[in-house]
Amino acid sequence: MPLPFDYLSHNFQGLFRSIRFCWISWKFLVRNIRIVLKITCWFNNIYPFPAFALCQFRSGDGGWQASLRAALDTCRDYQFIRPVSQYGAAILPLLEKGGWTADPAFLDRLTAAARKQAAQYPDFLRFRGDLPEPLSPAEMNVLRLLCHHKSNAEIGEILGIKLPTVKTYVSAVLRKLDVKNRGAVKDAALKLHLI
Repeated sequence: MPLPFDYLSHNFQGLFRSIRFCWISWKFLVRNIRIVLKITCWFNNIYPFPAFALCQFRSGDGGWQASLRAALDTCRDYQFIRPVSQYGAAILPLLEKGGWTADPAFLDRLTAAARKQAAQYPDFLRFRGDLPEPLSPAEMNVLRLLCHHKSNAEIGEILGIKLPTVKTYVSAVLRKLDVKNRGAVKDAALKLHLI
């Protein structure tokens, strides 16, 4: 059964529009290839610096300020907010302690955007505190259950271990968190970002 002429002409018009759009897009890309490549280079140069500065800051390396300043200088030159603000709560301490004073108005906009991101994703890149002696996976399981106010018997039943073993793990958790009783475990774990 032959297709009606209207159906064919309508589909051909859509096809020609698509081909024309692709041709225009291709012409734009060819004419502006230098601009497209320059924008790509900017993003490749900007995005690693805030993450690198964050890693340096958390590891105690004093070079984090230079990395952050390089990122902020580049972002300010092109008025880019997102490459830095995407790190939210993780980047806020760096912005406050960084000492970058080249453009206070831009820094305020950047900090406001980072705060907005932090409000949406408060646990993004949350830093876990360092313990002198890290908790084992079994001790972490016991810690989570202690924070939910489970008794030793309930912890043993949930984890499938005997009561003396639970007591050993609870003692180890209390010792490693440097707390005296079970009631202080949750506060210590929250403070160290373990839960």
